[in-house]
Amino acid sequence: MAADSQVTSGDWKTSHGKISCFVWDADTPKPMSVVLTGAGTLSYLSAAWEAIRPSMTPGISIPALKASVGKAIESLYAKHIVPFAQFPDRPGIQLLIGVGRSQEHEELWLSEFSPLVETRPYYAVGVGQNYAMAILERLYRLPLMDCVDTAVLAGHVVKLVKDSDVSCGKLTEIVAIRKGKWHQASLETVKEIDAASEHFGGEVEPYVFRRALGVGAPPINDWLDKSSFRDIVRELRQEWA
Repeated sequence: MAADSQVTSGDWKTSHGKISCFVWDADTPKPMSVVLTGAGTLSYLSAAWEAIRPSMTPGISIPALKASVGKAIESLYAKHIVPFAQFPDRPGIQLLIGVGRSQEHEELWLSEFSPLVETRPYYAVGVGQNYAMAILERLYRLPLMDCVDTAVLAGHVVKLVKDSDVSCGKLTEIVAIRKGKWHQASLETVKEIDAASEHFGGEVEPYVFRRALGVGAPPINDWLDKSSFRDIVRELRQEWA
């Protein structure tokens, strides 16, 4: 999961982390983690996290957790959003929730206007949603990628969205669930992904397209070898092992 750093607080746009994480049963063979991000005001995103936090109880199954989180979000809407729906500048939030338990599958849940549904294998919310989804639909292919590959892809997509929309924050957070525990990419790794994205968009993709057209260009492998995406993936696999 990846997010830019900008959140809304009234008329202000501020730089602030937008991903919340929690792990429990960490000392057991089957730890479980939840990672949440979303689009909306800082206060409502914080309220959403506080609302679903009590659902994270030891030994709970993924289906039971989903049902409990869904009820918590419905209650949040009923108390704090629906009463203000009549106003022109009515509040609202979009939530993406990743959940995973060791030795089981991971799931990605989406809440837009209250209902909580499972969405796979990817989704985007916020001001850059349409552009991000267009990129993901172009780049993501089956079979499913593992969490490290997907984390780097998510960082690449956020970088492209940040560069295209001045209303997005300029910093990126990247968090992934692996073997039931959440892991966060360091600021240095995020900078490496940003640099690799710039190289790919400015040096690799144009020449790949020229080669596809049959126009003279250096061998594709010469440019791919200069990309550091695979180096980042290798480092993250070791770091998140």
